[in-house]
Amino acid sequence: MIDRRPHLVLFLTRRMSLKTWHELGTLDRELAVYRRLLDRGIRVSIVSHGGGRRERDLIRDLPEFDVACNHRRLPRRVYELAIPWLHHRLLASATVIKTNQMNGAQFAIAAARRFDKPLIARCGYLWSSTEATNHGRDSAMARHAAEIEAAVWPAASRIVVTTEAMAAHIKQRFPAAISRLHIIPNVVDTDLFSPRPADAAEYDFVFVGRLAPEKNVAALLEAVEGVPGRLLIIGGGSEQAAWQRRYAHLGDRVAWIPQVPNAQLPRYLTAAKALVLPSLYEGHPKVAVEAMACGLPVIGSDVAGIRDLVVPHKTGLLCGTSADEIRRTLLRIANDQPLRQRLGAEARRVALAQFSLDRAANLEGALIAELSNSELAAHYATPRQAA
Repeated sequence: MIDRRPHLVLFLTRRMSLKTWHELGTLDRELAVYRRLLDRGIRVSIVSHGGGRRERDLIRDLPEFDVACNHRRLPRRVYELAIPWLHHRLLASATVIKTNQMNGAQFAIAAARRFDKPLIARCGYLWSSTEATNHGRDSAMARHAAEIEAAVWPAASRIVVTTEAMAAHIKQRFPAAISRLHIIPNVVDTDLFSPRPADAAEYDFVFVGRLAPEKNVAALLEAVEGVPGRLLIIGGGSEQAAWQRRYAHLGDRVAWIPQVPNAQLPRYLTAAKALVLPSLYEGHPKVAVEAMACGLPVIGSDVAGIRDLVVPHKTGLLCGTSADEIRRTLLRIANDQPLRQRLGAEARRVALAQFSLDRAANLEGALIAELSNSELAAHYATPRQAA
């Protein structure tokens, strides 16, 4: 029997695999929207860069998805170039091809061109900007990322970004892309991430993320020195040992736990009164959306990515990135329970309205239906979200 459902083929990020998502504890979160698309009558397939026994085990555990991977364990570069031939049947049956991020998007566009399929170029962060910040604007990594973006964005049928700031950046670089831009924010399972009674809080503040320089956790720890209460830090990374030694004098006022699976994160978020993100830069931090869904106010640095999510005095508070600026904002939240409650309640409302799985699935489904010219188009005839 011929499967007449619209068929989305998702290309994972270069070097990304189901195994990697599983090890990061984010597999269920990453697949949540695509499960909703399955419920809406859209077939979903995944092109993974992984291989080996664990990848095959995970594929068997996901029978609802068709997954193509590097099962022959070819050298990475050989596999990437051979994708259109190795997965010919799957790609030929696609209605729409989609990238998960820009890193590796060149292989998705090669497949889209070979099989004459529309391409949705999705990016959850600006790859070239991130590489420029990490390695320098003139670095080989930044130039390579910009070259991939310059090749993919003008050629894509639709471009999906997560924030207004990202859309504005692309409009400036590629004005002709304006009509193809769509904003679909990162999402959260608002049933899994939900509030619990305020008196259950064990910590005053929680930070979740990589312990890397750009996360600015050293400034947060310095700020906590002058603020009563306890801080929970969830994550690991290159700076962890140094920060633990440097701020050992804080003792049990700071609790450190390693990265936890996403499904377990709600109980840690709801163990605190507020989330703190003091980052020097961000893309569209998913943990902020998850904290909002749990009814937590977000204290965030006033930088791109965070300011796109946090509405000052409505869903949280913005501050500078210095220890003094962070400290003043922590004190304000710590000393004002009515403010915390008001911000947390509004954060939950915004999460339900803007970041739910169903809303994202409807927006994704509308794009797929539009590009596939399918009978689902009428079902997904929702107002287009202008970029």
